[in-house]
Amino acid sequence: MTTPADPLPLLWRISPALAAALYVIAAALLAVAIYLRPPFAITLGVAGLGIAAAAAATYTARQLLYADRDGIVLRRLFNSRSLSWSEIEAIAVVQRGRTGMTLAIDLVEGPSVMVPPSLVLPSTPHNIASTRNLLKSKARQLGAIGGLRDD
Repeated sequence: MTTPADPLPLLWRISPALAAALYVIAAALLAVAIYLRPPFAITLGVAGLGIAAAAAATYTARQLLYADRDGIVLRRLFNSRSLSWSEIEAIAVVQRGRTGMTLAIDLVEGPSVMVPPSLVLPSTPHNIASTRNLLKSKARQLGAIGGLRDD
């Protein structure tokens, strides 16, 4: 009988290639706005798109979820949250809106911490049952690292 490889540390993030592509698009758009000198209204529009692409790239590059034997680190655009396993009561799948689902890290004290869906879902969900099963699998995977009981 074989044993699976040690999954630690667990790191979920949006592909760095996506952030790199968005930075390239932002640079190209800003270069067009600066060097080609189109009419003012077009310059504003192109520069605005370039700034939006750079903001999306920064948002994409910052997000991550990291879990090891010490706890979970959840990083977003403007904040980072480190949680030790002793602070975590459970990890659950939660419904947000009609079709949106994500993971919630239920704390022993205080409100739950929501994991951004972009970190745990590969794309926009189309099948609610398969999305729920995927998220349950990820919740069990995270919970197993911290020794949380499987609900």
